[in-house]
Amino acid sequence: MNDQYPELYHSYQWWVPSQFNIAQACLYRWAGNPSDARRTALIHHGARHDRQTHTYAQLALTTSQLANGLQKMGVQPGDRVALLMGQSPKCAAALMAILATGAIAVPFTTNLTTPELSYCLNNSGVRVAIADKLSLPGLVTAQSHCPQLGQIISADIEHELAISWRTLLARQTGTFTPVATRSSSPALLLYGKQHQGENLYGVSLAHGTLIGNLPGFVCVQNWCPVPGDIFWTPHDWRSASGLLNALLPAMYFGVPLLSTEAPVSPDAALDLILNNRITNILISTQALNRVLGPYAKNAITEPLVLPHLRAIALEGKDPAGTTSRHCRHVLGVMPNAFFSTPETGCVIAQSHEKWPTAPGSCGRPVPGHRIAVLDSAGLPCPPGHTGQLAVATHDIHDHPDPALFSGYWADPTAQDTTLSNVAPWHLTHDYARIDTQGNVWLQNKPE
Repeated sequence: MNDQYPELYHSYQWWVPSQFNIAQACLYRWAGNPSDARRTALIHHGARHDRQTHTYAQLALTTSQLANGLQKMGVQPGDRVALLMGQSPKCAAALMAILATGAIAVPFTTNLTTPELSYCLNNSGVRVAIADKLSLPGLVTAQSHCPQLGQIISADIEHELAISWRTLLARQTGTFTPVATRSSSPALLLYGKQHQGENLYGVSLAHGTLIGNLPGFVCVQNWCPVPGDIFWTPHDWRSASGLLNALLPAMYFGVPLLSTEAPVSPDAALDLILNNRITNILISTQALNRVLGPYAKNAITEPLVLPHLRAIALEGKDPAGTTSRHCRHVLGVMPNAFFSTPETGCVIAQSHEKWPTAPGSCGRPVPGHRIAVLDSAGLPCPPGHTGQLAVATHDIHDHPDPALFSGYWADPTAQDTTLSNVAPWHLTHDYARIDTQGNVWLQNKPE
């Protein structure tokens, strides 16, 4: 194999415009072009197994109506708007509408307890929240402890304490011009990672963070986009990885995205991939093992026939590369492992079509990012030695890395601690070693 990594890594340079809005880049630029407006943006499988296709024009119409409604509710640039919705076209439209108004989207996953949700709502100062029927009861309970949360929009169920999505949108026009935001303007506020004790910290990400995540997405998805690509992930779109490694980059590149109202069981996953001609997937090691489970003891001589599947991004530890090799044997596709955190995005990755990979490692530094393993004194460890994995604030050309987070919301000292003594590096609190070929291997924390 021709190793293209050295040329790709050393020649890559960032270009981040001073003005950048995720909603404009991921939705309105497609919808504003007559030929692209008719393209498929989302393919949705409902709970009753109905299948709906949504074009960029249709998604932009819903987004614009909601954005106008949010503005009339008093939402202004910089305000925080919570998003509690599962995979659906409404979820995508809600996210785009929040970002189009210049507000900050605060997505919450369902694994937060009511006290944790109340804490995060208060910590972020959320004034408006949008929820589906699954999340609405917990949100209403949390609202009693959140005096600043004045308005809730209910997406698909009537509730006396919420404004109906249908009623709100029926009063709004279907055109909207996204607010001109700087690439450094805050766009996302992500909770859910424990850091330095018991508190939940909000990771603040700017609009330009999306640009910083694109190279990693391209690498792990075997140089996506390719004509005919269709993307699917079982990840929650409200999670950091579901947003940064799936929903947003897929929409940025104009790749149709499959959404499912109900979680997809391991038994149904292969049929879903086959019947929808899925080409690109993001999946965790644990979920992939469940999908491959029935074939673990079967003597499969030929891979299963999934003619369109061409790339699998594998998130999570696979220390011996067992899952990757089993996947290649069963599905005929070798996954690309990667390393990603909410603070850094996808900064380390495999990419089988461009450079040799070592099964069990999480790959090499993605072009545009600079990685090191540091000892307790903040100095780079020799190859093969374990230290704390760190991401540089600037790349090899001394350009700022746009993927890095802006800080921890309402607690700047938390960010200072992650950078203390070893600036200009961001410490990930993960441990790793780097071999002589540049592959990064995650390790347990030294005793």
